[in-house]
Amino acid sequence: METGTAHAPARQHPAASNAAGQALAAPLQALTEISFGVLLTLGLLTRVTAFSAGLFLTSLWVSEWGTAWLWELLVPMAVALALAWGGAGQWWGLDGPLSRRFPRLPL
Repeated sequence: METGTAHAPARQHPAASNAAGQALAAPLQALTEISFGVLLTLGLLTRVTAFSAGLFLTSLWVSEWGTAWLWELLVPMAVALALAWGGAGQWWGLDGPLSRRFPRLPL
């Protein structure tokens, strides 16, 4: 096995040759992932953020179908959707104090 190629997909996705689309999509994907991470870490809008992250990861998983390892995005996708389904963010996050202060907000 060559160094640095252990995680590379077996074949390149057909959309990978669109350099103009990649120049726009790559920074947007990075911004989206960083935003999800910051909001989940702060516990702000946790359920909405976790659900959105689950959908985002699902779209990535489907777009990489057949080119990446099956479980690579399936496990984080399941965790994000479990956070959305459960009551995450109500105790240690900012959602808890906000929901106690503003009980009508759907947090």
